[in-house]
Order: sequence, then structure tokens, then C-alpha cells
Amino acid sequence: MSDPRDDRRNGLRWKDVDLENNQLIVLGKNQQREEAQLLPQAHRPLERLEKALEPASPEWPVFVSSHAPSLYSNLPDDADPSEGEPLELQRQHGVVPPSLSTNGGRSVLKRLCDDAEIDGDGDYLKPHGARRGVGEAIYRERGVAAAQRVLRHADPRTTSQMYAHIEASELAEETAEIFENE
Repeated sequence: MSDPRDDRRNGLRWKDVDLENNQLIVLGKNQQREEAQLLPQAHRPLERLEKALEPASPEWPVFVSSHAPSLYSNLPDDADPSEGEPLELQRQHGVVPPSLSTNGGRSVLKRLCDDAEIDGDGDYLKPHGARRGVGEAIYRERGVAAAQRVLRHADPRTTSQMYAHIEASELAEETAEIFENE
């Protein structure tokens, strides 16, 4: 997703998706472009998305904005909006459409949670929440070192601090087992 406050965060582009090597090129928190793992389970959905989107070039974002005003404002001044659908006009005029923004992503996720009647005391799944969920699953199943690598944390303390609640819970269970018969 793009971040309107940072022109370097312009969303994932098709040129940054490498299905063969199971990786994406992303702008990391260290402000450098870096490789991130792409699970094989994501291949088919990405292939279907690419087929449906029919990006005109590898520069097109993987997650295109569906915000009509953004799409139309991206067109050259001589483009006639009545000549077709916004994405088709982008193709005709050789324009790269805007990427889904972080606010747009939050809006989509909120709408999906509402439609699925998922209620979390006013909360909804947020983009970073998915990352934290993956990190927690890896931490529980494979430990702190694996979670650190998957989340691309430079400092292992970051991972340990994020998931300290798991460590405390597991220690409590282990301690309870020791004193179970006391």
C-alpha cells in the first residue's frame, strides 16, 4: 500500500513480485529496498489478481486504488472520463494508476470485517495486525529466532519485546505444571 506522507512508499509493484523465488522487494523499516518472503500459498491468488487486473506494465501496483476520484485525477487533462472505465483509461493513456493507500486498505478491511460480522469491540483487522498475527504464529511454533527472520527485525530484542506476553504465558504454564501436585 502507498503512504501519501512518504513518496517512497508507493505500493507494491508487479515488478517487485518474484513468484519463482518466493520473494517480494519491499521498502523496509530501515528505508532500504529489501527482499521479503512470499509464501507459496500466495502464488495462486496473486496470479489470479494479475490476470483480472491485466496490468499494462510491471510498474503497475499490485493493489490498485479503486477510489474513482484518484483514478480520474491521475489521467492527463485531455482524457475524457466518459470514454471508458477508469482502469481502461489508465491503460489507453499509458498512465500507471495509483496504488491502494494505507487509508484505503484500512477502509477495505473494515468493510470486509463488517460484512463478515466480525466484531472486536469496535476494532477490525488492520494491515499491521496481519503481520503481528503471522509473527505470533511463527514465534509460538518456531521460536524467537524464526520470528525475527520472518519479520525482518534487525534486533532480536524487538521480536522478544513484541511477543513477551507469549513467553510470560508459557512460563506460567510450565511453572504451574511443576507445582500441579503440590
